[in-house]
Formats: sequence, structure tokens, C-alpha cells
Amino acid sequence: AGARHLLRSYFGLERGWRINGLQPHAWQANVTRGPGAAASTQRLPAVASALFDERADSPGFLLEDVVSLAAAMESAVADESTEFVMAARHLNGAAGSGPLALPMGQWVVTMVLLLFKNPGLSVADFEEKKLVAPNVRMHMRSTRQIPSIWDNANDALRNLQFAQRLRASPFRGDVFSARELAAVGTSVVEDYGKFKQRECRLMKDELMARDTHGTGLVPLGLFYSAQERPSAEDIPFEYTETTEHLRAIGALDENSARHPQVR
Repeated sequence: AGARHLLRSYFGLERGWRINGLQPHAWQANVTRGPGAAASTQRLPAVASALFDERADSPGFLLEDVVSLAAAMESAVADESTEFVMAARHLNGAAGSGPLALPMGQWVVTMVLLLFKNPGLSVADFEEKKLVAPNVRMHMRSTRQIPSIWDNANDALRNLQFAQRLRASPFRGDVFSARELAAVGTSVVEDYGKFKQRECRLMKDELMARDTHGTGLVPLGLFYSAQERPSAEDIPFEYTETTEHLRAIGALDENSARHPQVR
């Protein structure tokens, strides 16, 4: 239980990941898709379960053992991130190991995040349904105050350039090698959990601002108010959950039938 608690705390604080299976009682072969959860961690419960099974007869874990477990789990995520990069290059017609200029590199890294965010969609799904260009362009054209994954991809590539500014050739231009793209692909996947955590905090603050009476409840009309405005560019969040869904998850307070509220 102690080792699992340390791993749960580490991945939550350092990566923004919430992983089913790090509870004290049982491992489960899936990942919670809640705030800060990361699609790339879908392999972690199985990996961690196997590692713990190897030590089933052990009386406990030393701190060094926990560090080794964390390293093994992060290695599994890095391997999966590399697969995302290869798939993203293929989907953007840039398969292989050649260098890519910034525009295509940004498309590839954005596609990495799309694959990562949508574990239910395979590479074949993106190809057959022609989902690549429409989805990338949707994020490219986003006018929300919160950065889109297109912005995340650009930031990651620019941050790499800045980190290498003192040792890179001044004549190389905005070109990224296969190794650099793999490193950026891994970093955006690892950091996405933290990005989602920040987004969830902003969402909480925005909902609290709609709670004008400080009751912890938002009138249903205010919950959907952004959708009724002619322009929502200055509104960070729009909530599209149906009342049926809100009721099913216990988020709808209907003590007053005339004035339902959202918890």
C-alpha cells in the first residue's frame, strides 16, 4: 500500500496523471479519464500490476524499489509516445526518419496529441474517416482563451529550439530531426496531464463565478448561458452536457423542479 501511495502521489504531482490501479486494494486494467488523466497511461496499470506480481512474496518495498517501479512505468509511456510519433508522421504523409520543417513538425506533434487524447480511435480510423486535417485545423483555428493542442505543439517545438540555441547551428533554420521530434512527442504527452489539470482549475473558477450566491450550485440556465450568446470567443468554456447526462452522474439538483441547478 505504501509503494502504491508513493507512485500515486508521484505521478499525480509530477505528471498530472490519475491512474486506476494505484489504489490500495486492487489493480484495474484501465485508466480513469478524469481531470488530469492521460491517455498514454492506459498501459500503466498492466505494467505496474506485472511489476508488483513479480514481488508478490516480498515483505515490502525499499525506496529504491519504488524508484525502479516509477522508472519502468515511465519507460512504458515513453515507448508508447514513440509509437504515437511514428503514427502521426504516417498520417501526415511524412513517414520515415527524415527531418521536418516547423509547419509539418507542428502538424505531426498536434497529431500525436490527437492520438493520445482519443485512445478509442486507431490510425486506421483516422485514415478511413479522413479525420486528420479537419481535427488539426479545428485546433489551429481555435479562438478560445485556453491554448489549443496546436498551440501546445508549437510551444513544445519552440521550447526545444530555445533550449538548443547555444549549441545548434545558426544556419539550421526551423528544422527538426527525427530524434528531436520523438523527444518533443514524448514531452507533450507527459505534460498533457498538467495542462488538463490547469484547464480543470480554470473551469472550476469559471463555474464558481457563475455561482453568484456562493451556494455551490449554478442555475441550469447560467450553466448553458454561453451557448445562447452570439459570440463565445471571450468565454473559456462551453458546457454541452445534456440534462439527462447531468442527472445520471448526480450533478443535477432538482429539489426545485422550476429552478434546477448544477452541482
